[in-house]
Amino acid sequence: MVGWRTCHIAGNSLGAWVGFELARRGRARTLTAIAPAGGWHSPSLLQMWVAMKFASLVPVVEIGKRLPGFLRSSAPARQFTALILSKNTGAVSRHAVEEAITAALECPALLPFLASSLRAPALEDLSTLPTPVRLLLCEHDRVIPNRLYARRFLDELPDSADRILVHGVGHVPMLEAPDRIATLIAEHVYASRTRLRAV
Repeated sequence: MVGWRTCHIAGNSLGAWVGFELARRGRARTLTAIAPAGGWHSPSLLQMWVAMKFASLVPVVEIGKRLPGFLRSSAPARQFTALILSKNTGAVSRHAVEEAITAALECPALLPFLASSLRAPALEDLSTLPTPVRLLLCEHDRVIPNRLYARRFLDELPDSADRILVHGVGHVPMLEAPDRIATLIAEHVYASRTRLRAV
């Protein structure tokens, strides 16, 4: 609606998956994919495994929706959430964890997305992407572990793509290392400045 044909995209997890789809359609000037989802073929055991993992969170989310606010943001709830999303839970602010809890509990698309993830088509061949890509893998990703889910990105992305392992962080590294992640995104955007143009 704002008239942008293209933009620089940085996405985490599902947002990175969407970023790959936008890049394929020529809508991304650059893509920084942080702990991307979608690194599986469809159908596959990896796809089913990640869908079951997310489905196991449905009861937690449904119970959480029924809890009073003070229990939603209690120390055990914050610790549980921080352990899933980060490596160094002490580096994550209380406010950031509470925002993550609120986002999960109030996202109307969460359950439909989980249900559709078993039927979702896989990303097309990544080797033909014309967009400059920077892949950021999180060393301690508990949600989409690299040893299982990064292989396709590592193998298929063009040789020109950056492949960076971000040490000491979990699945949502912006929670515990926002400055490092912002720097990695900015570096990628500025490195492609020959591609910058007015929209």
